[in-house]
Amino acid sequence: MKIIAYARPEQNDLLMELRSLYPDIETLQTIHKLKKEDLVTTPHILIIISQPSQREQKFISELLFLKIIKLEGVRTEGIGTIIVENTTDLDAVVKNTKREFKERIKSDYKKNIENLQVLTEDERRYLENLSGENPEKKSEKKLFKKFKDEKGKNELEIRGQLTVLGSGEAAAEIAKVCANHSKMKILLLDGNLLSPSMDVHFNIQNIQTRIDSHLKGIDNTGINIGLDAIAKNADFDNNLKKMVHRVQPRLDVMLGNYNLYNYEHYDTTQFKVLLEKLKLHYDLIILSVSQMPYDSLTLLALHHSKVNVFICDNSEVNIRYCNNVIEILKSKQNISEIKFLSLLYVNGKHSSGISDNLMKGIFRKMYVGRLEGKNRKRAKRTLSILKNVEARCERWD
Repeated sequence: MKIIAYARPEQNDLLMELRSLYPDIETLQTIHKLKKEDLVTTPHILIIISQPSQREQKFISELLFLKIIKLEGVRTEGIGTIIVENTTDLDAVVKNTKREFKERIKSDYKKNIENLQVLTEDERRYLENLSGENPEKKSEKKLFKKFKDEKGKNELEIRGQLTVLGSGEAAAEIAKVCANHSKMKILLLDGNLLSPSMDVHFNIQNIQTRIDSHLKGIDNTGINIGLDAIAKNADFDNNLKKMVHRVQPRLDVMLGNYNLYNYEHYDTTQFKVLLEKLKLHYDLIILSVSQMPYDSLTLLALHHSKVNVFICDNSEVNIRYCNNVIEILKSKQNISEIKFLSLLYVNGKHSSGISDNLMKGIFRKMYVGRLEGKNRKRAKRTLSILKNVEARCERWD
């Protein structure tokens, strides 16, 4: 934001006072030096302290100033201005204008994110410069926080929303470890709408909910019943326990879509409402989603989660794909790299032939570690990685 003053040399005393208030103020003796395109990219506040000619008044009226302020006694015609008596009043107007504009920018930015509008890099930088901060770095709370239980053992206090892309098995492993090392309520939502898998990973024999609905068979799953309840404005909260499967004392699983014909009919707006309702009942929501960057639920989760963990399996092809997807999301969806983490998931008896140095070389600071081994060893590694993620999460505070 720029502040400019239209003044002639005889107003030197007043200009010195304005410079003490606004060190970066720019003074103009002729208003025609301004260019319309400059005002489009950077908002300007114009302070008129000398009498402009009729020609200059006409030129001012054609420009898009954020605010025009003039001192009492200066005559202008056809210009929407605020009249002030002294510099004290003037400074109050300037501060109020800056505050209102910053709030409007933040509100517009929030609406863009909520509507998942695609912002170009120039638009993102423009919003960042205008608001004076980077909204993407703000957070409500720390996602991972250490605390000690009654026996003095370190535990994880886990809150927020975590998205895991690319491996339902890895997402299930992370959810189990979080539930075992936390006293929080956790929900794992199977959001891979084309390839659901949580029934297999948790040995759930009956995918249907305990709700009698017009949705039968493979359509009677938690995600479909939840969305249907929202669409019909039915009692969601009191029926939530019937929509999920309790797999551990502190871990519930909401099964996803098993009918591929449903895929193209899902609505992003209803997904948003579903997540907001679930946040009222769980401390941590883990979303297991597809790595496909144009899947609607994947995009929604990526924008709204504090941390997005990309799972790479033990193959060069998949690692290359993960890296390409991250680049697409950074350039096309303007999701900051600070929200991305990657880990190597090795499924099987044999250790991976891909080194940590290679992963660090590809993903740089995004790489947080590898998961391999079986049972207790894998759980121990997962906990170690979660503590690594915990340390990285300081970047969001």
